[in-house]
Amino acid sequence: MARDGREAELRIVYKQMDTEKKQKMELLAVSLLNTQMILGNDKLAEEGKEKKDVIDLTKREQEIFAQLLKGVSPKEIGYNLKVSYHTVLFHMKNLYRKLGIQSRAELFAKYSSL
Repeated sequence: MARDGREAELRIVYKQMDTEKKQKMELLAVSLLNTQMILGNDKLAEEGKEKKDVIDLTKREQEIFAQLLKGVSPKEIGYNLKVSYHTVLFHMKNLYRKLGIQSRAELFAKYSSL
């Protein structure tokens, strides 16, 4: 219940941001993820380990991640990317799992502070 309240608060705050700030936040979040992947891969290479626990988002997951940060609904994302709503949900499930989050509110909380 508390999570739903926090998610609603974050949606309101996000909707009130101007477009330029949203685009900047989106670019920073994607850059952060890419940096985490690069640093994680370098560290694993130094340790001689396989690439396992590193955030490795597919191109489609990155596209969906960016649109989620813009506040776009899953149905709208499907329309924008010309895929079905269920395909978007599939990618969102994988994205959330890889990022270690459970909801869109956690996505905003974790990546909107960039």
